[in-house]
Amino acid sequence: MIENIIQELDFRIVTLKELKKKPSFMSRNDKKFIVPETMLPSILTYLQRSFQILSVDGKKIQTYKNVYYDTDNLRCAKDHFRGKRPRLKFRKRNYLLTGESFWEIKRKSARGRMEKSREVVEGEVDGCPDFFSVAKDNEKLFCSLVNRYLRSSFYDFTSCEKVTIDLDLSIYDDGRFISLLKGFAIVEVKGEHFLQSMFCRFLKERAIYPINFSKYCYGIGTLNPNLFPEKRKMITRYLNKKNRNYE
Repeated sequence: MIENIIQELDFRIVTLKELKKKPSFMSRNDKKFIVPETMLPSILTYLQRSFQILSVDGKKIQTYKNVYYDTDNLRCAKDHFRGKRPRLKFRKRNYLLTGESFWEIKRKSARGRMEKSREVVEGEVDGCPDFFSVAKDNEKLFCSLVNRYLRSSFYDFTSCEKVTIDLDLSIYDDGRFISLLKGFAIVEVKGEHFLQSMFCRFLKERAIYPINFSKYCYGIGTLNPNLFPEKRKMITRYLNKKNRNYE
C-alpha cells in the first residue's frame, strides 16, 4: 500500500550522495509514534508538502536487518524497560538493498538525547567487535535478537527534521521470522526543535501522541514474556485502543 501511495504523490527525491552533504542526524532528539496503517495516506500526503524522500538505486523503500547484542542478563534491554539514563544499545545494521553493514552504538543521555556512533563492518568478525568495548565493566555481549523491517525515510532540511516510517516489523525465532505489530507503522521524528515541529502538531491534532517504544525491547519482550510483562501489556492496550478509534 505505502509504495503505491508514495508513487502517486510524486515526492521530491534526495539521494545517498546528496545526504553526505547534509546533517547526519547521528546526534538528535527523537520521538516515536505507533499509527494504524490506515493513517498512512494522510501522513504521506502531509509529508509530501515539504519533505524529500530518500531514494536508493531508484527504490524508496529499503529493507533493514538488525542484529542486536546484549549481556547474559539482558542489561541493555532492562535498562530501557526501567527508563534508566544514560543507557546503551549495541547492534549491527545491515542495509539489504546496498549490501552495506555497520556496527552501531546508541547512547541515550541523561537528558534524553540520542547519540549514535558507527563503524563500517569489514570482513568476518568472530564474536563482538572491538568497537563495542565501551560495554560497562567489560561485560561480554552476545547476539540477543535479530529483527527486520521496511523503512522509508523523509527529510526536511529547512527545519532540520527527519521522519522515518517502518513497516512489517518481524523478529527471528526458531528458524523463521515472526511478524509483530500487524496493521501498524512505527513513525519516528528526529531533529532538534520538536516544539516547532509542524509534523508533530499534525499528529497531535489526530490524537496520535509519542510513545516510549523500542523495536529491540519489544522483540526481546516477545521472546521473553516474563521480562517486564506489564510493558508489553501497555503496548497491547495502546494498539487495541488505536484500532477501535480508526476502525
